[in-house]
Amino acid sequence: MQFSVVIPAYKAAHQLRRAIDGCLMQELQPFEIIVVDDASPELPAETVRDQYPAECASGKLKIVSLPINGGPSVARNIGWEVSSGDFVAFLDADDCWDRDRLTIVAGWLHDDPQIDWLAHRYRLPGEVKPKTIQIPSKVTLNRLLVGNVAQTSCVVVRRSIPMRFNPAMRHCEDYDLWLRIAASGYELRVSETPLTELGRPQLTAGGLSGNRWAMRRGEMRAYYHLSQMRPMMASALPILISFSLMKHLRKSFLSARPQRTISSDH
Repeated sequence: MQFSVVIPAYKAAHQLRRAIDGCLMQELQPFEIIVVDDASPELPAETVRDQYPAECASGKLKIVSLPINGGPSVARNIGWEVSSGDFVAFLDADDCWDRDRLTIVAGWLHDDPQIDWLAHRYRLPGEVKPKTIQIPSKVTLNRLLVGNVAQTSCVVVRRSIPMRFNPAMRHCEDYDLWLRIAASGYELRVSETPLTELGRPQLTAGGLSGNRWAMRRGEMRAYYHLSQMRPMMASALPILISFSLMKHLRKSFLSARPQRTISSDH
């Protein structure tokens, strides 16, 4: 079983080495690592070639340089198109995998050959989570409609799946794709085992997910795209949009509440 790793890179020269090293130190080596330089101003393509001359010369590490910045969807799609492994494993430049990540994922895929899309959980920076290997469970479309169950750096997808990330989306583009894959009848699974460490917490400043309202609008767009794909879902669209708005209002309310402090005076 061969894995093609796709790493989109934009303004990530100082983070990229950690991600690549994490791939090269895998117990089960990836078939190829594809870094897509999304027109970064600090020239990460040249940096990568200088840091990994042997891997680049052998073809183990490939660099695709885009002439203009297209965003994460475009970069991932191009990496997907030039890949040649059985499965595509996505990895953001500021994230890193556990050393046994591909070994464990390959075992799950071997035990259940019907799987087309597989995900697992993650850890936040400095967070310690028990690493009990849990068998992946089935992910239905209804389960996905409640919310995204996977961060992109925790997903592998069968390369032959024809759907791609929506290039017009820069927020929730992963969730949009997962919904369309599930709606097309492919087999999705997710494990509660954390095998990826994120470079930063989700929904924090410094990443696209830091814009909460943009992320929520992306979620609503994903619901709309699903209703276009499956007309029978159109009647449920107002409910899904209302559900998304309610989640946004709830999170905004909770984040705006003043934090209680405990006084030392009694």
